Amino acid sequence: MAISSIERRGSFYDLFDERGRKFKTMADTAGELLGWSSTFFILFRGSFYYMFNEFGERIATLSSSSGTFVSITGDDFILREGPYLYTFDKFGKRMGSPRPVR
Repeated sequence: MAISSIERRGSFYDLFDERGRKFKTMADTAGELLGWSSTFFILFRGSFYYMFNEFGERIATLSSSSGTFVSITGDDFILREGPYLYTFDKFGKRMGSPRPVR
């Protein structure tokens, strides 16, 4: 099942599949939604990023000291730390070398 959208409704997030059907509801106390792709989404709470799979199950946690959230795409997301961009997979593992911000 793929995530097609995540919508905020009051104090909840509703997750929708590729057919537009709601398949999961999560309380917004889980964190602030930063972004999603078809396979995972990221919530931020306190000083941690929480990665969830397409079923709404937490798959990883990453400290915000790793950087500031920039974007999410496919199975990766990007954090900025100082003058560098770091790419992470959906499990919070850093991939490759840092790239300078242009």
